[in-house]
Amino acid sequence: MKNPYLCENGMLELRPSWLAFLDVLGFTNFLQADDRERIGQLHQLLRRGNDILRGHDSTSEQPYDTDDNALTAFTDNIVIGFPINDDGELESGMAFDRIADFQLNMVLEGFFVRGALSFGDAYIDEIAVYGPALLDAYEAESRLARDPRIVITQTGREVIELHLDYYMRGQHAPQNTHLKQDRDGQWFINYLEATIHSIDCDGSGIDYQSVQNHRDIVAEKLASHQSDPRIWSKYEWVANYHNDFCTRYEQFFEPQYLIDTNTARGTIKSILDSDT
Repeated sequence: MKNPYLCENGMLELRPSWLAFLDVLGFTNFLQADDRERIGQLHQLLRRGNDILRGHDSTSEQPYDTDDNALTAFTDNIVIGFPINDDGELESGMAFDRIADFQLNMVLEGFFVRGALSFGDAYIDEIAVYGPALLDAYEAESRLARDPRIVITQTGREVIELHLDYYMRGQHAPQNTHLKQDRDGQWFINYLEATIHSIDCDGSGIDYQSVQNHRDIVAEKLASHQSDPRIWSKYEWVANYHNDFCTRYEQFFEPQYLIDTNTARGTIKSILDSDT
């Protein structure tokens, strides 16, 4: 595949782009524990994720002369760039869809990510990443993402605001499905939407198994990190997001799809009731 950031003469080029900077939570722990199995799993996920980001999987027979995005990874960081044409509205839908698929694929294997999606000039290849969009996304990931979510930077929000005008800012705007606004006002990628392939009356277009697996993985994380409030709170955020998603589609998801965060949190009790 040809890197879309390379010119015809092979020279590198900064291009206006949607750029995502992602951080894999807990990766440092895998390195410190020399957990080679999990490190290998992440490597395989990135290979599979590359196919997802291209819009096809490894079994696809569709030929591609040039990718419409570029991905690079170093230690626990992943950078994904989607060069744009015109005003970027077409590429925004592609970026939101594919990043949501990528994030869901990672989470269902137990790798939670946080990050930011920015809009601006960037260059990406297998050995170098630079440009204002990278700095913007890196700062937002460090300062604003906080939880396992991919937030939209101010540069991205300004462009999306323009795109919403194309739809008269109506509820039917695709951006209104791809993105959600959190309690702190941050916009973020609504990755569980990737489990809904179509809205049919009978719910046949929904990947119920992935929603159920997501529920179980998050519940397990809550249980295993109950004694570490700093980490536990991150998975509490994911649990609340999961429940909000299911509630918005309550005609399809029965109560058993929800995560009981109250049970996971435990209760305040006498120190004499301690099990230890």
